[in-house]
Amino acid sequence: MFDKMEGMKYAAHVDRKMYMVDNTVKSHADIKKLKKNIGKYMQAMGMKEVPINWLNFQERLQDIGKTKVCIPYNEASRIGTECGISEEAIIVAITYMNDIGKILHSNKDEKLKNTVITNLHTMIQMLTTVITVFPPAIKDKEIKRRWKRLEDEGILEEKVLRYLWQNQDEGNFEIFVEVMRVFRLLFEKKTKEEGNREFLVPCRMKVDNDTSLEVTKDDRQMVSVYLTPKDFLPDAVYHTLVAAFLELTDCDNSQVFRNRSDFSFEGHRVSLGAVKITRENEKPHAIKLEIFCLTIGHYSTSTNATTTLSEPKLEPSICRKVLNYLRNQLKTVCNIYEGSGYNLRVLCDACNPNDHHLIDLEKCLTNDTVQCNRMKSMDTTHIRHCFLSEPVSTPSQAHESVPQLVPTPVPEPVIVPDSELSQTIEPVVTNGESAEKEFQTMLLQVSTWCDHHDLLHKLKVLCNDMITDFSDLQNAGSTIELFNVLKRCGHLTVTNFKVLIDAINVTGSNGVLEVNKLLKDTYDEDDNYVNSFSPYRQRLIKFGKALSEDNITTLTHLKGFSKKQRKNQWTMILDLERRRIITEEGLPSFINDLKENGMSVAAEKLEDPI
Repeated sequence: MFDKMEGMKYAAHVDRKMYMVDNTVKSHADIKKLKKNIGKYMQAMGMKEVPINWLNFQERLQDIGKTKVCIPYNEASRIGTECGISEEAIIVAITYMNDIGKILHSNKDEKLKNTVITNLHTMIQMLTTVITVFPPAIKDKEIKRRWKRLEDEGILEEKVLRYLWQNQDEGNFEIFVEVMRVFRLLFEKKTKEEGNREFLVPCRMKVDNDTSLEVTKDDRQMVSVYLTPKDFLPDAVYHTLVAAFLELTDCDNSQVFRNRSDFSFEGHRVSLGAVKITRENEKPHAIKLEIFCLTIGHYSTSTNATTTLSEPKLEPSICRKVLNYLRNQLKTVCNIYEGSGYNLRVLCDACNPNDHHLIDLEKCLTNDTVQCNRMKSMDTTHIRHCFLSEPVSTPSQAHESVPQLVPTPVPEPVIVPDSELSQTIEPVVTNGESAEKEFQTMLLQVSTWCDHHDLLHKLKVLCNDMITDFSDLQNAGSTIELFNVLKRCGHLTVTNFKVLIDAINVTGSNGVLEVNKLLKDTYDEDDNYVNSFSPYRQRLIKFGKALSEDNITTLTHLKGFSKKQRKNQWTMILDLERRRIITEEGLPSFINDLKENGMSVAAEKLEDPI
């Protein structure tokens, strides 16, 4: 059971201890211990007291919800003032109640920010009349006929929606239409019949069995990305993305179905659809994003006066725009649908496409070639050309206007001694290289050295506070991927890479200075002041270095880890933090546990002054 929970967001809050509870007595030792531990966990989770006037405010709004589904924000604000809440704190209190699921309020949406929905149960009942598979009881013959469009085409007419919501206040109609739009439950189409708007409901779309997407190799006119789940992929993810892409693209020239949708976007066809991955150890279902160039190429006349039509080519700026839009929408999806963690991946070009071998997109964007687990090399020129902002040059461009995208053999990686490592990866820097390119070269060289010395998880412990989404930290499979996460978070830039300097000082990894001239020239051995990492983070590194094999075995037993879960002390520390067994606030208690179990040397490192 514990193995199954690894990697889940809720795993950090699961108590691994077993308690004997006798229901025939009022209290005994284990019940007292359970109550005490629950109190500890709540304190470690940062639980804070809620002001009594906030609770009064919440109770007033819930009482209103018994008779009204929603009220204007001004009315809610007036009630908050009556409860003794300051004007500045009212929005904070309302946001808090929204976050814990007592009300619904969106301060970002223009149409919803002036409304507070006080009865979520009734709201959900209203929405389910549209998205449920069970048809409502409709007596009106005309409405029945129009309802048939929803069942057959996924098109919901305004007249049908007003009929379904006829028992609700007429003035709230537009509010709940907006709620459905915000949650991507519908998309408003251009109206054909005046006074009767039409909405596409993605979850009610029909299936077109003749146009399913397939797992196929890309060519120069096409590039594909696969959205693969870490656990499972709810249908709602696809429905949400369909509604989102209808807003981005030309909806008049789009074709949408439950299994595949095609959108027209600036001379390209953007397709979304479910595909089945048959490769072993892969989740069976995935969503494919396919970008295909529709623009006709230019005519050119050669020296012998013959006219030819050039092949259409993908526009990188369009590809980047679509990929960034997808990523932004997935952030929204993941916030709405808990458990829908995902990876973006591409099909391995070096393997048979029928093998369905996928490689992480991030690896392809940061490397010229990628080694797949079948010891083959995939050339990533096409992927980088489509999705990177800087032009990607290939040797063939010296002879052709169109780059050759056929993978070329790459020698197998060789592990070399430290003394030779700097010579092996030292770049030839020309005067024309940009600062950005020097920066990227430095990151690649440093990451190679760190991977060679197995420092990835130590760096993860050090950088844990810098990365807000733990899944990003957890999914970084190499040091360059960790660097890319830090770049996205704004902690690692071409003008400020102090975090690397501080990491060298904290981890004692001065050997890395020999692999890159820019880093070595920037490093000041007389300046040991560290400001990128908190004293707590620095103590954790000292603690990890002090842990012996016996200490690791003892902690594995004490904290309920299975042996196969542990790789080294750094992965253990990461899991101890993820499960909130060790926190900065609860450090004294953890130190006492260490000392009581014979780990005083390691415990002292957590008390050392920084």
